[in-house]
Amino acid sequence: MEMFCPECMAPLVTVDGQSAVCTAHQGKYQILFSRWRPPPPPTEDPPPIEYVLQSGAVCAQHPNVDAAFACRGCGVAICNVCAFTEPDGGAFCPSCITRRVRRGSDTGTNISPATVLTRIPEGVRCVQHPSVAATAQCKSCGAFMCATCDFELPGGLHICPACAAAPKTALSPRRKKLLIGSYGLAVWSTLGMAVLLSGALAEAGQTKEGEAMLGVALSLFLLIPSIVGLALGFSATDKRFANGPAIWIAIIWNGIILGAFLLLSIIGTFS
Repeated sequence: MEMFCPECMAPLVTVDGQSAVCTAHQGKYQILFSRWRPPPPPTEDPPPIEYVLQSGAVCAQHPNVDAAFACRGCGVAICNVCAFTEPDGGAFCPSCITRRVRRGSDTGTNISPATVLTRIPEGVRCVQHPSVAATAQCKSCGAFMCATCDFELPGGLHICPACAAAPKTALSPRRKKLLIGSYGLAVWSTLGMAVLLSGALAEAGQTKEGEAMLGVALSLFLLIPSIVGLALGFSATDKRFANGPAIWIAIIWNGIILGAFLLLSIIGTFS
């Protein structure tokens, strides 16, 4: 609110909101009514939040890939492909690093994608065109490439032609765990089926009580493991990447055991 001196109409200034001083002749006046409030005392900026990567977290953009970092800007889990690492070991996700670049442009700070996102050393050449200077680095294999070879994906991710054209064949740690679990249950179910076919449990089914207990035992140690193993095998597949023979072997193995158990159950019921 602007105030004027009642004697000379010069501007008045106030510090506490209760008295004012004329800027012309230094006369002091009492403020009877005002909506002015003194500015709040300066507060220190809160310390930045240190996000911690949770155990077993997967990348927000690639659910089949285990996360390697927690974004310093928003805390989202990101993999090595999505991470824009900092010199001290931290990392930002593509969205946060893009906002940092734009904020630097708005405030006049000299922050550009060329210096923040790529950090290409001087003298580095493209692996496909040795006579051309590199302008980006592949986020998948780490190869340096020129502007012609650069495939820029949404979020500022730069991929070389080889990684963009070749399908990913290696299994992620998460898919490996699922596949190992599927094989383990397949082996367990195979042993249970061998015991069942050997006739070692024939005496247990002579009475009604024994037959009921045998049915519960077979369900717990043969039926359920084969179903879970089959489900783990299907969970290890990914439509976006190649599914190797090991995955299909686990699915077929558990499927055969499950089908054989159901067939024996039907035959036993009618016999």
